[in-house]
Amino acid sequence: MNQISSFLLFKFLLYLLLIVYAVIILIPFLWEVSASFKPLSEIISGELNFIPQNFTLDNYQQIFLQEPLFWHWLFNSVVISVGVTFSNLLSNSMAGYALARLRFVGKQFWFFLILAVLAVPPQIILIPSFLILKAIGWLNYYQGMIVPSMVNATFIFMMRQFFVNVPKELEEAAQLDGLSTWEIF
Repeated sequence: MNQISSFLLFKFLLYLLLIVYAVIILIPFLWEVSASFKPLSEIISGELNFIPQNFTLDNYQQIFLQEPLFWHWLFNSVVISVGVTFSNLLSNSMAGYALARLRFVGKQFWFFLILAVLAVPPQIILIPSFLILKAIGWLNYYQGMIVPSMVNATFIFMMRQFFVNVPKELEEAAQLDGLSTWEIF
């Protein structure tokens, strides 16, 4: 078997594996969408059918029109997700930029501290975080969800790696154009 045909065989097997993986990943999602158009009796009947036998929009009518808290739940989700996303983007990218480009005392210490935090499983800090939030009275408030998620060691590390790979010539050109460190960032 020559090199080209072995490469094509490898590529074919790789694509086949990826297609199988995609189908396996999509099945639960498609099942969920299918179940949303079924009545409850058909969902709990235990029959394995993707296509609803009794197609209905009652589930959507119930959640959108009859569930009084749905819009409040949606609002909470939007506020928390937007708040966490923007605070993460701002704080983690600034920390990553500082660790990649700026020179300051203790830079190596902070970088190694972030690497050490990556080794701590999130389950370890779950109860202490809850107790701290309870002590400062932030349970059941937006800031209790957003503030603890503002900084993430994994994202800081990823942003640092990104900024390390940006050519320094771009930063030097920006400095020659008269930009400050904040503007370069």
